[in-house]
Amino acid sequence: MAIRFSNDCSTLSLSQLSGFFQEWPSPPPAETLLRILQRSSYSVIATEDSTFQVVGYIVALSDGMISAFVPMLEVLPPYRHQGIGSALVRRMMNNLKSLPVIDLVCNVTLSSFYRGQDFSRYLAKVQYQYCPNSFLAQ
Repeated sequence: MAIRFSNDCSTLSLSQLSGFFQEWPSPPPAETLLRILQRSSYSVIATEDSTFQVVGYIVALSDGMISAFVPMLEVLPPYRHQGIGSALVRRMMNNLKSLPVIDLVCNVTLSSFYRGQDFSRYLAKVQYQYCPNSFLAQ
């Protein structure tokens, strides 16, 4: 299995984006993921060479000057524990190397993964809001 990494999401199709968000209580459709990848300040995708299926991605939102926030990193379950997530983080951090502040929020179960990627632990406050017009309302 060969994995290809790319920063270019412009040619992605919806059929390449199946299987993501399965651990969410109300998974958004592939159309939402495509928009997220295309509208984020930075995106890195991992694609299996033989099938062209996207098997992982990471996105960052940034002001382009001081800071960036990494809201999402996901690798499909059959591809986990193969170094793909770490490779996505390394590539994203290379994209963001000129910025002094990189933030992300993760649940406790992923804390050791990010610590292994040289992220430090800080206290964060998060508020999830119900938005009637979002995919979460469907």
